[in-house]
Amino acid sequence: MVSKPSNLYCTRREMLKTTVCAFGGLTVGFSSSLSHLAAERPIDFTSRRPSLGERRFTSAAVEAKIREVKGSIADKELAWLRELFPQYA
Repeated sequence: MVSKPSNLYCTRREMLKTTVCAFGGLTVGFSSSLSHLAAERPIDFTSRRPSLGERRFTSAAVEAKIREVKGSIADKELAWLRELFPQYA
């Protein structure tokens, strides 16, 4: 016969609920406290790709495709991210 756990112990489900709620609350509080910092500082979307001389591979077709895709994206940050990771285009 299995005995019921005492009040000192909690079930796995209760432990997960408590942990998720606690970390969720911390995350919301932390992100809202930092949101004013992001709003004040403009984001620099300059290219962080290596210069042409430092690249291991160059292709005119790839460069043209990056320009085409980047030009078709209205969101500057998303376009900048697409330039950083052209292999996922």
